Amino acid sequence: MRRRQTITILFVLTALASGADALAQAVQRARTENGREVILRGDGTWVFADPGPQPPQPPPAQSPAPQAARPQLQPLFPTPQGTGTAPQPGATNALPIRRPADATTAYTTRRGNFRFWYNPQKWRPTPENPDGRVQFQLAGHDAFIVLIPEGTPLPIPQLKTVAIENARQAGTDVRIVAEQPRSIGGREVLQMQFNVTIDRVPITFVGYYYGDPQGSVQLVGFTSQQDFQRFRAQIQEGLDGLDLNR
Repeated sequence: MRRRQTITILFVLTALASGADALAQAVQRARTENGREVILRGDGTWVFADPGPQPPQPPPAQSPAPQAARPQLQPLFPTPQGTGTAPQPGATNALPIRRPADATTAYTTRRGNFRFWYNPQKWRPTPENPDGRVQFQLAGHDAFIVLIPEGTPLPIPQLKTVAIENARQAGTDVRIVAEQPRSIGGREVLQMQFNVTIDRVPITFVGYYYGDPQGSVQLVGFTSQQDFQRFRAQIQEGLDGLDLNR
């Protein structure tokens, strides 16, 4: 990827770091002159918060056919075997995340006090930004992981909303490819993969999203869509270094 494209993508991820502010800007409420409440979206469109009374609908001529059961989401990636951490009481049935055995260097965030374990021979960190964001580059390649910690406790659904809304404002053709629950030491996280076209370059993002009363964190890997299959295993292995134990 060209340097300009990489900078543009990192700008999107910088916007993700301001989780609470970005969410507030993405969805706002206002009132019309006649007092009806509307929801203002980040893309400039709006809808009525209360659609008002709806006309009665005629009963269906016949009972609708039963819908097929929704298929279970499959794992985005196979999980490499590693050291991991022992599951805590109350662990979910989500696919567990196991830390790679060679991820022996830890980076601890100032916000939220999260840790990220990585192999410094594979992933080269850049200095921490004032907002706490840290970028890691796969050595010699255009594949990246960005650690975005927040002191604000945002629940997972809001983190997902922030990620998608900012992607829509920065690019086009945003599409969620897959998502599934995962678990780290019994704590459930969301793994989500989505595509977006930025500066006419199709990009694939995949990451972990987590929040609790002490803070929230996004660990997001990305590369061009044409290179994603090439770096898929390395990105996934890198993401598995997220540590939620304080």
